[in-house]
Amino acid sequence: MKSTDTSPNIKPLAFLFDLDGTLFKHNGPIPGAPETISELRRRGFPLRFVTNSTLQTAESVLGRLRDNGFEVEENELFTPAVSASRLLKDFGVRIIAPFVEPEILDDFSDFTMVGGRSGNSDGREPEAVLIGDLKGGWTHEMLNEALRYLLSGVRFVALQKGRFWDGPTGIEVDVGAYVAALEYSSGRDSFVCGKPNSEFFRTALSGIQWNPRGGLPVMVGDDLVNDIQGSQNAGWQGWLTLTGKTDETMLRAGSVTPDMVLGSVNQILKLV
Repeated sequence: MKSTDTSPNIKPLAFLFDLDGTLFKHNGPIPGAPETISELRRRGFPLRFVTNSTLQTAESVLGRLRDNGFEVEENELFTPAVSASRLLKDFGVRIIAPFVEPEILDDFSDFTMVGGRSGNSDGREPEAVLIGDLKGGWTHEMLNEALRYLLSGVRFVALQKGRFWDGPTGIEVDVGAYVAALEYSSGRDSFVCGKPNSEFFRTALSGIQWNPRGGLPVMVGDDLVNDIQGSQNAGWQGWLTLTGKTDETMLRAGSVTPDMVLGSVNQILKLV
């Protein structure tokens, strides 16, 4: 484990930032985080903002960033819903059964929706099952409905597969538990659209013109698996911040070793 009193052994080419627990929490921005982002932008670093949130549309997430004082453009934000929509279109899917919160259905307005949380029960069969967070809305009946679709052979797309998250009541079970249950019961693997999927990270940085100064992109986040291991699997660096779900005890007990450990994102400016 490396600490913030050690300079990184690479020169960052770009920074990707997780949101909840990294840039802000439920009561507002992490102290110094908005200023850190502004200064990195002033220094010319390409910036991307990547989240596994499946409870809000991309527009809502962007609004929350701006409300917390962050200067972010629409094309700098990447969510699992954006990635899933692209994937489903690549598969040629037109009809989906969405097991997601109604708030994000607008992100899938290009598709016909049946079953799940769509409110449409006209008898048509979906070509894909889409699994996201339902907060406390998951029921035995809903799991059974999703399972029966999957057993018929349709596509299985998960917005993300997180194990837990730092919710309003503290640490809460994330959607990955339900994805894993359906994988086990159906004998099918899901296509995971969000972190830690390496393709999600690469897509977020597509279109960036690299400054040829050598180095790697850096993912900064509070999740050892989704942020750190995911970015390392993509061939990049993962810098862990201790302001979110992962504390020092969890870090010592985990099997993932970050390339850098930060007390807060505001320490980045001392390293680059």
